[in-house]
Amino acid sequence: MRALDKPKASDKKRETFIMDALAMLAAMAVLAWYYYGERALRLILFSALTALLLDWFGNSILNKKQAADPLYAVFTGAAIALLLPASSPYWLPVIGSSFAIIAAKLPFGSKDDLPFIPVAAGIAFLCISFPDMVFSYPAIHQGAEVAVYGSEGFTAATSIAQMLSKNNSINVSVIGYLNILTGAVPSPMGTGSLLLMAGIMLYMFLRNPKLFISSAGFIVTCAVFAVLFPRVITGRRISLLMEISSGMLLFTAIFLVPQKTLRLKSPTVRLFYGMGTGAVCMLLRYFGAYEESACFAVMIMNGVIAAMTAQRPARRKAKPLPDIEETEAAVSERGVAYE
Repeated sequence: MRALDKPKASDKKRETFIMDALAMLAAMAVLAWYYYGERALRLILFSALTALLLDWFGNSILNKKQAADPLYAVFTGAAIALLLPASSPYWLPVIGSSFAIIAAKLPFGSKDDLPFIPVAAGIAFLCISFPDMVFSYPAIHQGAEVAVYGSEGFTAATSIAQMLSKNNSINVSVIGYLNILTGAVPSPMGTGSLLLMAGIMLYMFLRNPKLFISSAGFIVTCAVFAVLFPRVITGRRISLLMEISSGMLLFTAIFLVPQKTLRLKSPTVRLFYGMGTGAVCMLLRYFGAYEESACFAVMIMNGVIAAMTAQRPARRKAKPLPDIEETEAAVSERGVAYE
């Protein structure tokens, strides 16, 4: 079990990962602004500010100011917003960020001690509480103002994840492929472009290859499921493309799965953690109630790792029972003394 112990990774490595992640989230925010306008930036800003203020205020009340982490809080809030539709009301990412900080971060102290990744917890909470909003994506009309979900002008479009859940295939044409590469498909507002996500993954991998052992296990496992058990009849290649590019799968592989590997020492354990997360993700996609399940898979495997790395109390050695003859002798001595 030594491989599952929680090693103290250097602060520099952790800070580097978060700073790199924030830089890549900024690139995703630019894509969201390009397709959805200023509303996307406001959603990200409100969510990030909510997480930042709650983290500072909560740690101040709990007298844990040393546990406050502005960069990690901003990452949490921004990531939650980018995993939502651009048509979300402003309060939706605020609620997600609030839950992530209050329920998944503050009770456990610094990010080094978190049993669950707050981003996954926040998105999972929103999926359960407001599934219609979370999985209703607006049609992309570049330059047009995005209508809020439920408003008169809102028109929901069909995402790739929704098509997969109904065993429908994408348009098998050059335009269909081009739309997936560039992000001109209904999706979470920061994750639509397969080309951008691949570039971000390459950058993060080059910055810290060891952290992406688990990411490789996650993606390969998801790919194997997609090829062996396709949900569309247009072929295994189309199935692979749709599964990998849909929803928040690549985002999970890049930003969420590696966070837990900071606490796993063995490369083998990191690989199995990623493979386990990928298997749970695909099983939930096939048989779960929601079209996207990556956040739930991360939460489940976080719980498994937390249980396996928990420090168990030391067993007390049982005191040996006194010899019967010695006990009788002691009783006799006390009786004589009493007389």
